[in-house]
Amino acid sequence: VQSRQENSFCSITRNVDVIEKDQVITIPNFVSAEFQVVDSLSKVFDLQKELRNCVGEDYENEVGYKCWSFLKNWNTLTYEEKHKKYDEFASHQLNVFLYFHDREYFENFVRPFISNKIEKTFIDYFLLNDSSKIEEFSNVENISHLNALEIVLLLIHITPKDNNLAKAIVEYLGKKKKKKKKKVLCVD
Repeated sequence: VQSRQENSFCSITRNVDVIEKDQVITIPNFVSAEFQVVDSLSKVFDLQKELRNCVGEDYENEVGYKCWSFLKNWNTLTYEEKHKKYDEFASHQLNVFLYFHDREYFENFVRPFISNKIEKTFIDYFLLNDSSKIEEFSNVENISHLNALEIVLLLIHITPKDNNLAKAIVEYLGKKKKKKKKKVLCVD
């Protein structure tokens, strides 16, 4: 461990980079840098749990993370085990997970279930790839009713079809965030 010189300073920064297979990267200050490769769903799950602990949000770790830990090994479950887990944990969160991580199971089992729902949500429309319904949410009035996950799903859907609209949405959200920060409460 080296001690810092009296007139020097240091800063701690965190950074996330997505590295493609066979991509070469350079890590500045490699000797003093700490890095972690997160290359599996299990590592993502454990890292998220640890980060929540670090910021003092461990209230649901004992229940939430334990009950959802089956997701770390989803690809090793039999079809019957997957059905049992789906019956127990059916939710938007699980549906989105399956849409991205087990498309075959999603198409064969989850999609028909969602299709038959009487009342559908934005997430349902995304999972069903219902472009006309999804695009109804791309105007300013409706975007304000979406949560962060729904906005990300909206952008995932819109970007390949209309990159300019996706950029406009991101720009609008950036301006909206800046406006929120500028609001000052004055009390007489």
